[in-house]
This record gives sequence, C-alpha cells and structure tokens, in this order.
Amino acid sequence: MNIYIGWLFKLIPLIMGLICIALGGFVLESSGQSEYFVAGHVLISLAAICL
Repeated sequence: MNIYIGWLFKLIPLIMGLICIALGGFVLESSGQSEYFVAGHVLISLAAICL
C-alpha cells in the first residue's frame, strides 16, 4: 500500500506540470495580445516548479 501512495505523490506533480505546459502552449498559440503572451510564459514556468 505504501508503494502505491509513493507513486501517487510522484505522479501528481508530473500531471500538474503537463497541464501547465499544455495550458501555457495553448495560451501562447491562441492569443495575439501581449498580456496573454506573458501569461503563457508564466504558465510554462509553473511547470518547471512542478517538475
């Protein structure tokens, strides 16, 4: 049981990082405005914190 909890705690940050990378890429690709450009880079930087 402890091994499964360990894997769960390893997978949660990886999943959060993948979501941040995907959302940051989506924001960068779908917007042309400068404030969304900054938001996209911030989301991608959050992925580095998760990983």
